[in-house]
This record gives sequence, structure tokens and C-alpha cells, in this order.
Amino acid sequence: NQLFLRLLSAWFCNGLANGIPAALFLIYLEHSLLAGPEIRAIFILIYFVAAMCAIPIWLYLSHYFGKHRTWCFAMIIACLAFIIVPLMPERSYILFGFICFFTGSALGADLILPPAMQADVVDYDRLKFSRERVGQQFAFWGMATKFALAISVGLALPVIGYFGFDPASPTLSGIFALTLIYAVLPVVLKVITICLI
Repeated sequence: NQLFLRLLSAWFCNGLANGIPAALFLIYLEHSLLAGPEIRAIFILIYFVAAMCAIPIWLYLSHYFGKHRTWCFAMIIACLAFIIVPLMPERSYILFGFICFFTGSALGADLILPPAMQADVVDYDRLKFSRERVGQQFAFWGMATKFALAISVGLALPVIGYFGFDPASPTLSGIFALTLIYAVLPVVLKVITICLI
């Protein structure tokens, strides 16, 4: 089932793109944006509230433009928001709040559209091969989800250390490397995901 394999690869790649900034989120806020503990929770709240509120909008758009095009559009929005991050000066709290809003809104599409597409390719599998492999395909899906999250954490933290970031004594070059890995690497991964989809 080539459609399932392509979707699974895109889901895994997008999982990496979401997992890396999630792993580095609080580190970025503290050392690059210089956000205190009292404001960090507000950014998290904006992100997840935007995701929940955007879900009905993505569902509505998917009926007119198709699930895969709508998901790609959401990922493009996330890329455009993330690409601004390295250009922001310290303490750009309002601007980063907008970035959290747009990337959170894009997360709403990640939460609902790929699983809906998975259901479509599972139906296609049953139609084409006349076999019942739903459990196997859902198992691969769950494994890809957990694998992407594990690799994100296992990759992001050592990589920022390799490029010179030390939270005990952060340097300008280390903070710049942190910012690039937090914001630019996910953009590259999302572009790959868009190409797959």
C-alpha cells in the first residue's frame, strides 16, 4: 500500500518537526527570548487554545480543498511563522505570542487531518488487497508517533550541546544555534513532509 507508506513517512517526518521545538520550547523561552516563568505559561496556553479553536476551521476547509491540501496549507502557515523566530530580538513577547497562535492553529490540522487520511488509506488497502490489515496499520502509525517523539528529544538536546549551547554559561553563538535548531530545522522537516504529501 504505497499510499499508506507515503502517509506514514509524512506523519513521521512531521512528528519530528513538531517534536524538536516541543523539546526545546522552554529552553528557547528562557535563554533566547528571555521570558520569565510567569509568561511562559501564557505562550503554552495560547498555543493549545489556538490548536483547539482551529480544528473546526480545518475540518470545514478540508471538505472544500481536500484533506491533503488543507494539511499542506496548515504546514505552510507553521513554516512561515517559524521562519520569523531567528529574526526576533530578545523579549519580543507580543510577536512570539502571535507565532504561538499561528503554529498552534497549524497543530489543530496535525491533530485531525492525518488520522482522517489514515482512515482513507486503510479503506483503500482493504479495497485493493481484499485483506483485513487495519490493526497492523494502526500499530505502525502508533509506533511512528512514539518513535518520532523519542528521536526528537534524543536528537534536539545533544545537537544543541554539540553546537555550543551550554545552559550553565550560554554564549551568543550557542543561543543562535539553539534558535536555529528550534525554529529552522522544523521548517526543513515540514517542507519535506509537504513534498511527500
